[in-house]
Amino acid sequence: MPSRRTRPRAVTGVLAVLLAVVCSPLPRGTAVAVAARSNRAVVSAVTGVLAVLLAVVCSPLPRGTAVAVAARSNRAVDPLVNVARGKPVRANVTCGSPTEDFFPHSDLLKPPPDRHLQICDASNPALAHNASLMTDGNSSTWWQSTSLQKLKLSGNGVGDRAEVFITLDLGETYYPENITIHMGDTIRPGRLAVMRSADGLNFDPWLYLVTNGNRDCRRFGVAKQRDPDSQESVVCREYAQLEPQLYNERISVSLSEVPPSFSDEALLRWQAVRYLQVRFYDMDLVLGRSADQFDHYAVSEISVMAGCKCNGFGKGCEISADSGQYECICSGNTQGPFCEECQPLYNQFPYQPGRPCQGQRVYLTTIGSWSFYKVRASGPMTSANVKFTCEAAGMRYPCFASGRCTGGWTPDCIKYDDSFISCETHWVLSFHLCGHDNPYRCEPLDDTFVYMDDWWSDGSACGMKYNTDKWWCVTGADVNNLYALCADLNECEPSPCVHGTCTDDIGGYTCTCENGWEGINCDLTSFNGECYQFSSTVLTHQDATQACSAKNGHLVDLTNEQQQSFLADKMAASNGASYWLGIKSAQTAFLYSNGSPFSGMKDRSLTMVLYGTGDIFSVTHTLT
Repeated sequence: MPSRRTRPRAVTGVLAVLLAVVCSPLPRGTAVAVAARSNRAVVSAVTGVLAVLLAVVCSPLPRGTAVAVAARSNRAVDPLVNVARGKPVRANVTCGSPTEDFFPHSDLLKPPPDRHLQICDASNPALAHNASLMTDGNSSTWWQSTSLQKLKLSGNGVGDRAEVFITLDLGETYYPENITIHMGDTIRPGRLAVMRSADGLNFDPWLYLVTNGNRDCRRFGVAKQRDPDSQESVVCREYAQLEPQLYNERISVSLSEVPPSFSDEALLRWQAVRYLQVRFYDMDLVLGRSADQFDHYAVSEISVMAGCKCNGFGKGCEISADSGQYECICSGNTQGPFCEECQPLYNQFPYQPGRPCQGQRVYLTTIGSWSFYKVRASGPMTSANVKFTCEAAGMRYPCFASGRCTGGWTPDCIKYDDSFISCETHWVLSFHLCGHDNPYRCEPLDDTFVYMDDWWSDGSACGMKYNTDKWWCVTGADVNNLYALCADLNECEPSPCVHGTCTDDIGGYTCTCENGWEGINCDLTSFNGECYQFSSTVLTHQDATQACSAKNGHLVDLTNEQQQSFLADKMAASNGASYWLGIKSAQTAFLYSNGSPFSGMKDRSLTMVLYGTGDIFSVTHTLT
């Protein structure tokens, strides 16, 4: 966007100085979103004050920090889905190569003559039990290991080595609430380890499930501990159901049970996993060592319940017919299983999580406070699509008319000063861009369409086609993938950065603060561990007092010479206005805002000049 100078607004009145009791710091990494187009108060001409807020606790930003202010937020709570569904999974051993016989554990309930010997054959899809069946979403299929004898012959289950290793690649880092291992027609292992890894090669212990409490936990080298006490904790719990089921047991592992002292950040670190590995130990020999055909593991399904990760653009998740996995229903002109890339025609700028992708965008001109752009749309050029394209780009949209005339304009569109060139937007832009009011001879407006509500029954927007003799609009419903006319307000024009430099962005602004100032609008500074906020809003004393109260604060009370000197230095750097204090007059004495007597200043070199307005007082810059 071209740089534009903004005129400083003349302020008549006094700055209000506010003192807040509490200003809670945000967690690290928190993104602060402020609506750039929120209802802006019209500054009335009052003899009042700009306000300065002092907070007891305030987390300062580094000096010179640039704080971006976004006009819209796409943050949403993602639903919990099984993010393991359809994901790659492998096991260190699988039955069927070569073919082998087995009995399901449910046959233990039958007399021997009624038991049915089954076959595992990896070469026959109808008889194979490969690892991918653990994430196919079908509880009637299962993975199965070889028999215990074959496991041990291959070195598994010998010494401290697990009998089975099942490794799952979730494809992305997730923060699961729960993991469920649905056993097939076999008994669960005596001990179970849940491991995790960031690279799929080096796995760290995460959680153990055991049968015999501390005795089994010590075999893993840890003490029994149900819940984590830090984000690096390794938890060892007993199975929720101490007596194992003979078959088809669901082993559920909760990962959201943490102490209240855990911060949100600590919880996420404790839950984070990309590669998951489940290890089985101590197979239950249901008929002793002589019945090898019963001695194996079977897992029907592994579920990992986590938020459907959509990078802030998800409207829910659904199972893809192509991949069999849960994938996001994307918004914000994004696409991909995780809404991780921009759609075609919306990739003018690199993809950024949480920010809608913008179409190909070309700056046209600026009229007053509005900058006009042509933004590439996708689909038919209807008025609804023009509106959608502009809003997805973080902008507003003009109507066919400027707002001075009633025809072709609705209250949802912007108003701008057309300088009586014409009521029609295309004609006004043609005058600014090409020096004449014939948009059909103004090449920058070629293939641009403007919102025109309820004009055509098919919902068409009004378009321009360069170098034609057409005297009326091109109907947008008949053409596709052209440009929407959009507009962006200059958010820096009200000078929101009190002690900093404002940079206008699409849909927001950025403040770069001077040394010693911080905050979204560079209006915060600190002294003796407390935060002072210098507001730029002109208020009466009563309104300033109420504004402080709304922020759990009150107007500043000068209580010592150091505080007075600090405020004097800050006032000297401002625009020459005066500042309200919380001091009021009573019949016999001056009072602080809390009603206690005003002590005054002993050192006359620190003179506080008070100007009376009824029984209210302000401090001027002569304070030294």
